[in-house]
Amino acid sequence: MESSDTLKRPWGGRHGVCSPVLRSQYETSIQAGLQACEGRTVRDGAGTCVSSFLTFQPVQPVQAADEPPASGAADLFAGMDSPAPGGGDYESRLSYHRDNKGDLRIPPIAAADRRRAIPNDNRPPLQREPSVKLPPLPADMENVVRRVNIPGGEKVCALTFDLCELATLTTGFDADIVGWLQDQSIPATLFMGGKWMRTHAKRVKQIMRDPLFEIGNHAWSHGNFGIMTPERMREEIQFTQAEYEELRQQSIRESSRDGTEGIDPPQLPQLFRFPYGRCNDESLKLVAQLGLRAIQWDVVAETGGNNANLEQGRHVASMVKPGSILLFHANLVPKGSFQLLRYVVGTLKMQGYRFVCVGELLKMGKPEVTRDGYFLKPGDNRALDTRFGPEGTGR
Repeated sequence: MESSDTLKRPWGGRHGVCSPVLRSQYETSIQAGLQACEGRTVRDGAGTCVSSFLTFQPVQPVQAADEPPASGAADLFAGMDSPAPGGGDYESRLSYHRDNKGDLRIPPIAAADRRRAIPNDNRPPLQREPSVKLPPLPADMENVVRRVNIPGGEKVCALTFDLCELATLTTGFDADIVGWLQDQSIPATLFMGGKWMRTHAKRVKQIMRDPLFEIGNHAWSHGNFGIMTPERMREEIQFTQAEYEELRQQSIRESSRDGTEGIDPPQLPQLFRFPYGRCNDESLKLVAQLGLRAIQWDVVAETGGNNANLEQGRHVASMVKPGSILLFHANLVPKGSFQLLRYVVGTLKMQGYRFVCVGELLKMGKPEVTRDGYFLKPGDNRALDTRFGPEGTGR
């Protein structure tokens, strides 16, 4: 096996293989040792065994003698008794997930989950507007949330994943990421494009039933809200709300018919993420008028290269602070997202961090807001206007 600082994927699959050198570097970087690695068989999209790999099992944070023990998930969510989407308080929803996660478990990746496996279909939904209308948000919420200032600096953050595709093509679904989050009982917010929901309707209906996850609106076909017309903005948002509503109704009918486990999904997403982070005064106002809270990020996890890289993992973990919102993808477009996620989560757990959905994070402190949904610094995403058009297409 080649010694490298990168998690190699020699067979062309998505799972990393850990070299002895990499294992040593991992132990050194997180200074907490490494639990025994266990072999695990993985399968490719056709169900054929391709290899086995080593899965890092993150160790628990080591408490100093004079530190109080870290509180568990139940303590973290204690007192948050406001109704959560799907009914019940957040702690009860997480308990439900833990008690039923075997039945709710997302199946392993299948052929239909691969990029471009499903024929492209960019027709609008039959119902172009949702039947349910969210109440508009006040004018002081016509902005973008980048992170949340947490009183006392409690180590809590939110993992978010974009699942999206352009008008001209279909992308995939990373069942490994979502299944691993379920196995670890780690809450996350999934921002889904409406067209992507159509492509992966079966998966969306499965995710809806698990109270571990929160679904946000990520526009219909990843159009550029910095340069599109107000009419097109509304379509991108409302087409997605309508597609979600239709899949929700199907999910409830199928669950009732089959007697499957799960919650009744919330009526509509209440969070929105701008594609590319691009927005302007008109789009900020429209999103708020449609009752959606605009959420961006303060930590960009992935790059355009292979993200199964220790240096990238160290960098991402070092950027996180209490109240951070991390941006990942689960559509099989960035490379190495699964390996990067496991490293970052393991490192943050050892630092004492816990994870909540964005909706819960917003309740825990004061949002840090802006009127520019940039990546790393204000204005840095405007260059994308020459590459990606308002219709969700390249240029």
